Amino acid sequence: MKTKLFISFLFICFAITALYINHLSFSPLKERDFQKLFGKHKGNIEKVCEVDYLGLSFHGELFEIYLYKVDTIFLDLNYPNYSESWEEKEFSDKILTSKWAKCPPDSITQRMFEFTLTANNFSQEKYFDYFYIDLNNLKNYYSYFYVNELENYFILYCLEKRTFYYVRRKGL
Repeated sequence: MKTKLFISFLFICFAITALYINHLSFSPLKERDFQKLFGKHKGNIEKVCEVDYLGLSFHGELFEIYLYKVDTIFLDLNYPNYSESWEEKEFSDKILTSKWAKCPPDSITQRMFEFTLTANNFSQEKYFDYFYIDLNNLKNYYSYFYVNELENYFILYCLEKRTFYYVRRKGL
């Protein structure tokens, strides 16, 4: 009996550890997505941190923000090239996308992403305390993939810091 309980306990500990490691290493953006954003990039792109605002899933699939650090990126203003798909998902509905544009976002973009960018105060989070300052920095760039009011993606690239923020909203 004790052996079965011990084995069950080890199995549960292993499963919890595996889920935790999977959660820490998860990145919604894959190599194909980076190619769509930046064309041919060189160097590493590393996820620094993430904040899941709803916490209802293992990978925060409803509303979250990510911060990535990049080594070397040549920003090509002909990108991103979303081509009606994003994060390995094809979209048949009419979608709105943008190429890289200088910050701050124009009034139309601000209205489209008003809830996404203001529902949570990103600046209250440890790694995201400069998000709104970076959003208004004239040296930075933004892009978006807008499906509808409930599903949209906003990317803010900080040229000098070599970082980019990725805000995902897939529901709510």
